[in-house]
Amino acid sequence: MRYQIFAGSRHYPDGGAHDYHSASSNLETAKTTAEQLIGTTFETENTVFDEESGTLTVDWSHVFDTENRAVIAAFGADSLAPNYKNTWQKSKII
Repeated sequence: MRYQIFAGSRHYPDGGAHDYHSASSNLETAKTTAEQLIGTTFETENTVFDEESGTLTVDWSHVFDTENRAVIAAFGADSLAPNYKNTWQKSKII
């Protein structure tokens, strides 16, 4: 699907694919989903990267456009740093 949704906690971001939430082929659906994730609390499981189970409350979410290779929507606290530069945009995939 074209629009990938990433979300997490600013205190405990997993980074990359570990912050993946879902995907949509519709931009408005992706943006609505990403915005509604803010404040949602999820149970977490033990993983190779995180040795503890518990909960995580979503502070930020992004919608990534796979065709344009850019974050096209950001929601929540500190969702993008003020000097953020999208290095994926228009980059060549090798």
